[in-house]
Amino acid sequence: MRNPYGALLLIVLSAAVGGWLLYAALRWRAARRRAQLRARPLPTAWVALLSARCDWYRCLDAGERGRLHAHLQEFLANKQFIGCNGFELNDEHRLLIAARACLLVVNRPGPPWPNVQRILVYPDAFVARYAEHDGWLEHELAEARAGEAWEDGPVVLSWADIVAGAASGDHDVILHEFAHKLDQAEPDSPGLPWLDDAEQLRAWSEVMADSYRALQAAVARGEDSLLDPYAAESPAEFFAVATETFFLAPRAMRERLSRLYAVLRDFYRLDPASWPPRATRT
Repeated sequence: MRNPYGALLLIVLSAAVGGWLLYAALRWRAARRRAQLRARPLPTAWVALLSARCDWYRCLDAGERGRLHAHLQEFLANKQFIGCNGFELNDEHRLLIAARACLLVVNRPGPPWPNVQRILVYPDAFVARYAEHDGWLEHELAEARAGEAWEDGPVVLSWADIVAGAASGDHDVILHEFAHKLDQAEPDSPGLPWLDDAEQLRAWSEVMADSYRALQAAVARGEDSLLDPYAAESPAEFFAVATETFFLAPRAMRERLSRLYAVLRDFYRLDPASWPPRATRT
C-alpha cells in the first residue's frame, strides 16, 4: 500500500523550498534596488544646494560625502514626506531635512534609518495631545511642540523651528528628533542607542550616567549649563539634547564636557570640534 504521508511530506517540502526561493528572490531584488539607488549620482542642483546651505557639508571628506550622497538617494526614495496643515513641501525642504538626518549616520554601519518610514512637516509648532494619569483620573492635555519622534511611528517636525534653529544656532529640531529615533532602536533602554561593542557600552554607560546626574544637580541648584536644562528630564532627552550640543557647540562641549564629547565622537564617528567655526550650522 502506498504511504499517504510520503506524498504529504513531499508537498510540504516543495512548499517550503518554493517559499524559501521566493523569499531569497525578493531579498535579492530589494538588495539590487538598494544598490542601484545608492549608486546614482546626486543631482548637481542638490550638491550645489548642500554646499550653499550646509556649512558642515564642505567639512566632510570625499568618502563621507560619497556615503552621504548614497544615504540621501536611499532616504529620499524610500521615506514618505507629508506636509501638514497646508504646508507645501518641495525638494529643498526634503533634501535639507534628509541631509541633517543622514549626517548622524554618515559614518555608522547599516542602512540609514530603517525605523523611519514617514516624516510629517508642519509649517509651525503643532499641538500634541496626550493623556496623563494622576493615580485616580486620566487628564487630556495639549502642548505646542517643535518636533516629536514616535516609537514605531513617524518623525514630526516644525519647519518654522527648523529655520529659527538654523538662524540662531542654539537648537536643531532635526538632530534632536532623529537622535530619538537612534535611541528607539533599543526601545527598552532610553538614552542607550545601539552600540558597537562591550567596551563602547562600558564607556557610554559610565559617562552618560555621570553627565546626566551632574546636569540634574546643576539644574536643581539653578546653575548655568552648556546643555539645555530640558536634558535633565530623562536619559532619552539627555541623549537628544547632548547630540544637538555635540554638533552645534562642539568646541565648548570638548572643553567643558570632554568625556561626554569623546563618547559622542566615538558613537557618531565624527569630530565636529575640528571643523571651522559655524560649519555645524545648517
